[in-house]
Amino acid sequence: MTGLMYYRPDDHIDYLLKCLEKVKAENISSINWNLFIDQRRKTPLPPITPNGENGRVQSLSREPSFVTQNTLESMRASPLPPIGSNSHTGSVGTIKIPDCPLVLVMGGPGSGKADQCKFLVDKYKGWVHLSMGGLLRAERKKHGSPNKGWNQIGSLMDSGDMVPENVVLDLLKQNLEKCGSAAGVLIEGFPRTADQAQQYNDLVGRVDLVFVLDSEESTLRESLNQRKRSSGRKDDTVDAIESRLAFFRENTLPVIKHYDDEGRLVIIDGERAKSEVQSDLTTLFENIFFNGSKNAKGTNISHSGQPHPPPSPKPSSPRPGSGRYSRTASRSGSTLSRPASGFSRVDPEPDIEVADTGRKDDMPTCPIIFVMGGPGSGRSEQCEMIVARYPGSVQVSMGEILREQTSRLASSDTKWSTIKRLMDEGNMVPEDVTTELLLPELKKHSSATAIILNGFPRTKEQVELFNASVGGLTTAILLDSDDHHMKKRLRKRRDMSGRTDDAPQAVTNRLTYYKHHTLPVIGYLDGIQQLIVVNTDRDSDDVFVDVSAELDKFMRPSSKPTNLLGVAIKIPDEGRRNDMPPCPIIAIIGVPGGNADEQARKVAEDKFNFTFFSLTDQTVTGSELTAMMSASVGAEGIVLHGSPINQQQVEDFNKYVGGMDGVIVIDCGEEYSVSTRGVDTATVKQYKKNVLPVLAHYDDFGKLTVVNGERSGSEIFDDLSKAIEEILAKKKTFGVTSKSSDSSLERIEVNVPDQGRQPGLPTNLIVAVIGGPNSATDSQCKQVTEKFPGSVHVAAQGMSGTELETELKKTTDAKLVVIEGYPQSKQQLEEFNKQIGGLSRVIVIDSCEMHLKTSGADADAIKAYSKNTLPVLAYIEDMGKLDVVSSCYSIH
Repeated sequence: MTGLMYYRPDDHIDYLLKCLEKVKAENISSINWNLFIDQRRKTPLPPITPNGENGRVQSLSREPSFVTQNTLESMRASPLPPIGSNSHTGSVGTIKIPDCPLVLVMGGPGSGKADQCKFLVDKYKGWVHLSMGGLLRAERKKHGSPNKGWNQIGSLMDSGDMVPENVVLDLLKQNLEKCGSAAGVLIEGFPRTADQAQQYNDLVGRVDLVFVLDSEESTLRESLNQRKRSSGRKDDTVDAIESRLAFFRENTLPVIKHYDDEGRLVIIDGERAKSEVQSDLTTLFENIFFNGSKNAKGTNISHSGQPHPPPSPKPSSPRPGSGRYSRTASRSGSTLSRPASGFSRVDPEPDIEVADTGRKDDMPTCPIIFVMGGPGSGRSEQCEMIVARYPGSVQVSMGEILREQTSRLASSDTKWSTIKRLMDEGNMVPEDVTTELLLPELKKHSSATAIILNGFPRTKEQVELFNASVGGLTTAILLDSDDHHMKKRLRKRRDMSGRTDDAPQAVTNRLTYYKHHTLPVIGYLDGIQQLIVVNTDRDSDDVFVDVSAELDKFMRPSSKPTNLLGVAIKIPDEGRRNDMPPCPIIAIIGVPGGNADEQARKVAEDKFNFTFFSLTDQTVTGSELTAMMSASVGAEGIVLHGSPINQQQVEDFNKYVGGMDGVIVIDCGEEYSVSTRGVDTATVKQYKKNVLPVLAHYDDFGKLTVVNGERSGSEIFDDLSKAIEEILAKKKTFGVTSKSSDSSLERIEVNVPDQGRQPGLPTNLIVAVIGGPNSATDSQCKQVTEKFPGSVHVAAQGMSGTELETELKKTTDAKLVVIEGYPQSKQQLEEFNKQIGGLSRVIVIDSCEMHLKTSGADADAIKAYSKNTLPVLAYIEDMGKLDVVSSCYSIH
C-alpha cells in the first residue's frame, strides 16, 4: 500500500503483480513497509560535484516525471466545496526572504532530524535551525495554560494530531523573517502535507535543497519509544506515536515524492550509525553549498531555479481549525457547507444506482432514522438517549449485532472467527454478512414506533441495499466530530472497556475507512436533503438537546405538558455536591388548580417516609437552600414541592445542591384550572411564562414525569406513588448511570481485559446476575432457568476463577448459562476475563439503601457491597454490558 501511495501507478494490478514477483524472485521472507519503494534510497550517496561556470552548481530542478501541476493539487486538502458558495484561496501573505540557502529537512517521526540539524548548525557557523516542532512547543510554553487556543493546540500535539495550518505557517513566517543575517536556514519538520508544500511555495517561492533521513518504520517506532522513556514528552505516547507514523505514511511520503521528482531530494540512509549519517551530510553540504569555501552566503548557489508546485488554487477552504460541517442541528440546504469532518480530503459523492422508492411491504411502517458519524462520535450514547425519550422506539446497532454474533460464534465457526479478526483490525465486515443480519433484525420490530439505525449505512452498497430492501428513509442525523475528538473518545473507551477494535492501528483503519467510504455517502444524503447535522464536540447532554429538537418533528416524545418552550440554563447540573444528602431528591410541581400540595405532602411523608419541603410562594436563596439540605443529610429521600419553577431556581439548585433525580408535574388544562378550580387567568399566564420552560428543560434531560391532575385526590396519590417508584428504580445507588449523584465512587483499572471466550467453554450466552445483600438473586436465577429451556444456573458465590471454569466446562451444551453472584470484585472480574472470557451481559438486581435496610440487610454487608462490587458494576456499565432491574417492587 505504501508503494501504491508513493508511485500511484496507472495500472494498479500490474504494479501489485510486479511486487509479488519481486518477493518470489528474491525469496524475501520479511515484508517491510517500504520494500517496494525504489531501493536506490538505501544506497550510499552519489558523488556530488560542482558543475557550471566557476564551479557554480546548476539548478537542481528538472522536468517533473511523476508529479504534474495537477498531481500535487490532488494530494492537497480538498474537502467538498461549500454548497452554494464559490471556492476561494486564502492568502498566505508575503515576507522578506533571507538571501541565503533554504534547506528542507524531512523524515519520519523519530528519524533524528533535530540531532542532525544541531550537528549541521554547530559545524557551519551562521546557519540557523528552524524546528517546527520545537517552535510550536516553545510557543505553547510561552503562552501557558490561560490561553485557550494554545491549550487546544497543546492537546492536538500531545495526541500526535495535526496543528492547524495557519498556526504553523504564521510561526514559519515570523521566524524566517528573523533570519536576514543567517548564512543558511534548515527548516525541519516542514512541510508535512501537500497543503503546506503549496503554502511554502506561495510564501517563499524557492527551496535550494531537500534531504530526507530515511529509516524503517520499526526503527522510527523504537526511537520514539526510547525518547519517551528518557524525556517523557507527552506526544510520545503509544497512541500519539501510531497516529504520527500513520500521518507520515499518508501525507508526508507523497510530498517527499514530489520533491524527489523535482530533483530537489537527496536521500540519506538513516539506518546507520549517527557518525556515518553525519559524514554523508558533510559531503552533501560541502559539495553543494561550499565547494571549499567556509561561507555559503553569496557563493556557488543558484537561486534562480524555482520549484514546480502547481499554481492553481485550492477548490475550497475548510472551516478554520476544524474542517467539520459549519452548522449545528440544522436541515441541510444551499447555504451550508458539506462534510469534511476533520479530514483533509473527501472522496466524491457516490452515484447511487438504486433509488429509494418508499417503504417495502414486508418492512415496519414506522419512521426509520439513520444515526451516522465517525468512530468515536458518540453515536451509541445518543441512540440510547433517543430510545429513552421516545416510547416504543428501538435501536438497531450493526456494531452491537456483529459483536454479539462474534462473541457467540467466533470460537466455533471459521466464518465468524474471520469476521472477528476483521473487526478487531478495524476493517469492514463483508456486505453479505451485514445484509444477512440487518433485514431479519428490522423485521422483528414491526410494532416499533421508530427504528434508529446506528452506524448504518457506511458505504454506497449499503445505501443501495437499504433502498432496494427497506426503503422509505425518514431522515439521517450526522453526529459530526473532528478527528481529534473522535480519537480522544476512542482512547478513553479503550482504556475503560478493552475493546480490541479500539487499538491504535484499528482506530486508524476505521477512521480511514470512514473518510473514504462513509463521508461520500453523507455527502449524497446531504445532496438529497435528507441530512441533519449536529456538532458533537461538546457535552453529550447539550448534543441531545439539539438531536431531540430535530427528532420531535418526526417522532412523539414522552408525555409532557403542551407548549413547552425550553430555557437556556447557564449553570448545568453537574451532579450532587459532596456535602449534600446522597438520597433521592424529587421535585413535585403543580399546575395552577392541579391540587398538588396536599397530595405531594401525603405521598412524601406517609408513603415513602421522605422529608418534605413546601416551597410554594417562597423565594429561597442559595444559602437557605444549602442550609435546608444540609439539615437533611440523614433523610431517606427529599421531596421539594413548588420549586424549582423558574430559571434562577433551577440554576441555584444546580449550583448549591445538584443531582436532581426527577421532576413530577401534576398537570391540568387551562380551561380546567380557570373554570373548575377557579384560578384567575393572570396566574395561568404567569405559569406559562415561567414554569413551562423549566419543565421543558427537565423533559429534554429525560427527568420529567407528568401526572394528570384533573382527577380525584386518591387517583393523583396513586399516580404520584408510581412516578416516584419509577424515579427510584432509575436511580442506581452505585452511581453508574447517574454517576453525577455519586462522585466518590471509586473507578477501578482492570489489568486483564476480556479477550473473548476461551476454548473448551460454552459458546452461547453467559449472563451474570449480581445483587446486593438480601436481593434474592438465587430465587430469581432459578425462575429464569425454569422459564428458558436449555439454560443452566451456576451458583458461583465464593468460587475462585478456576472453580468456576471447571463448573462451566460441564455446561458446554447449554443455550444459556446464568452465573449467580460472580464477579463481585476486581480480582474475580480479572480471573473471569483470563480463564473464561466472553461475558455476554451482567444483570444487577438493584436496591436503594432504604430498601436494603428495610429488608433486614446487615450494615457491614451493605458497606462491603458498596466498596467491592459497585466499582465492578461501574466498569461493566462503562463497557456497555450492564442491565439494571430494580428490586424496589414485588419479587415478581
